[in-house]
Amino acid sequence: MGAVLRTTVPRAWSRGVTRTSVVPGAGRLLGPALLLLTLLAALVTHLADRGYAVVHQCVTVPGAWGVAGIHLALVRSTPECPSGTALGADPAAMVTVVGALALPGSVVTGVPALVLHGAQGAPRRVLPEVTFPNGAPRRNGKPVRVRRERLRRWTFVDGVPCVTAELALAQAVPGLDRSHAIALMDSARRRRLVTEDGFRRARELARGRRGAARTTAWWGLSDPRADSPVESQARVDFVDAGYPPDAVQLEIFDERGRFLARPDLVWFLPGGRVVPVELDGHEAHSTPEALFHDRRRQNALVARGARMLRYTGRDVTRGVVVPDVRRLLDAEGWAPRPWTGDGPLILPRRAPT
Repeated sequence: MGAVLRTTVPRAWSRGVTRTSVVPGAGRLLGPALLLLTLLAALVTHLADRGYAVVHQCVTVPGAWGVAGIHLALVRSTPECPSGTALGADPAAMVTVVGALALPGSVVTGVPALVLHGAQGAPRRVLPEVTFPNGAPRRNGKPVRVRRERLRRWTFVDGVPCVTAELALAQAVPGLDRSHAIALMDSARRRRLVTEDGFRRARELARGRRGAARTTAWWGLSDPRADSPVESQARVDFVDAGYPPDAVQLEIFDERGRFLARPDLVWFLPGGRVVPVELDGHEAHSTPEALFHDRRRQNALVARGARMLRYTGRDVTRGVVVPDVRRLLDAEGWAPRPWTGDGPLILPRRAPT
């Protein structure tokens, strides 16, 4: 995958304006400039081979010439967040800028470290942050947060030094809003970036940090079964509304033992009926083959009395999912029936009425 150079101008730095100018004596600088570009191209190629892209952020600085200063940062590309996604692009895109390249000898911390480890659910805009292993303060003019936290150990992810996922979680959660914090917790557990013991240690490590007091209850809302950040948000929205799902990621089979579905959220209705809710990702459900398969699965569920509902991630962020499901559950006389079974749910075909 080739590297992508993107230029973004944070409004807080430039008030949304990027200016360029011609600097006198540019001819004498042509040779060194070409050498610099050659070295930069080699660096970009090396990073691209490792699955990274280089983002250059142009920051307008005061001065007669209005020259834009260049800050190089490292961006990790993942299937959920391709390197071609620009900062500030699609709201579902997550681009994490890592400050390790800007401050050599530092170790990536917090949210950027979690994304390097492979966690999903980070905010779309992430401030680069690092610490130095000895915990010494560093003053810098770069848009990188420097934590003062002494490290006993750290790890390397694709050659980039970063704190362990446990510590990164403890550092990140107190500074996040609830939705992103729970999504990252769910993802870290789901992907086994932290063990369950490690998750409890992260919770303890978070205590006493600035902002940690307001997050105490959030840790108890995390669920490692969540399959995506959108599902994490929807689940918590339902809990807030007083309609917690009876089951999450529950496998459903027919009476002959054939797999039917594994909906994201499930509610049990009186009379043995169910309300499966699926939150579709565009890529996973947009091909003709996927649509045909989804329709066949949905028909099989409906034939067995299921009230199948499907939504997109945008529906979740727009807040339309909870009211829709709540109206159905109220009309059907739903009451909480948490799933206690160890295996899948067997859903037999219902006799025609």
